[in-house]
Amino acid sequence: MIKSPTNLLYANTATTQSTTSSQARTRRVRSRVPDSTRKIGVFDISARAGFLFDVLELVSRSQSRFTFYPVEASLPMGLGVIGDVFEAKLKAVREKLSRGDKAELRQNIAVQDYFPFLKQTREQIHVDVIAGLFSPMLAWTESDDAKTVDYGWNFFSLGEGPDVAISVYGLRDYAKEAGRPFEAAVALLTLAQVWASLYGTRFHQQSRGCPFDFCENRDDLVGAISKMEICSESLEEIPADERESVTKCLNVIRTYARG
Repeated sequence: MIKSPTNLLYANTATTQSTTSSQARTRRVRSRVPDSTRKIGVFDISARAGFLFDVLELVSRSQSRFTFYPVEASLPMGLGVIGDVFEAKLKAVREKLSRGDKAELRQNIAVQDYFPFLKQTREQIHVDVIAGLFSPMLAWTESDDAKTVDYGWNFFSLGEGPDVAISVYGLRDYAKEAGRPFEAAVALLTLAQVWASLYGTRFHQQSRGCPFDFCENRDDLVGAISKMEICSESLEEIPADERESVTKCLNVIRTYARG
């Protein structure tokens, strides 16, 4: 049985006023970890992955390169709205979208709206990477002079430098089909995007049962959750002195069983 994490990090993102409220305290990551350890903050914004931190505690103990910390912070007003917000961003191209596309858009958040908040939180708690976990799928747009020039939606994960976002939309069903606990599947997606942020590891179009499968067909994720092994091509994109720790992390997730 894993004890409740002792290194819970609080970020005061709601106010600059001093306060005694635990929800508005800022704590730095404890300095007991080696300098070479990458400190990863994980903020469950709406994923409700309650057992995830049991998995990440085991992952942290299995090697010395990565230590994971649960994060709590107050969401600024205006964030957390899905669907209509992102659909509005595509007003200029809406007529090109099918009815099915429009229906899917309502299950997405405009993730770039959250990256400034994640950046602020990361800087307050002094971690190397922060991962925000969301229940909807992830969408993004790129604009030029207020004109939308590129867009995409239905992503499982996206990143902007050391600030990454993970979607758990549909993940409970995929994990069940793969015979894995939900929290193990969330950990797999989180680690893959964190490693992509740290090392520039690319997601490949071909589905191989690898954490770095792009999964344009979302159902292909079942293979990655079931296998939980990094392919040789992706492993080569990770620095040689980090590969052992990456492999140990995946071994922990693959053998994890709740309770």
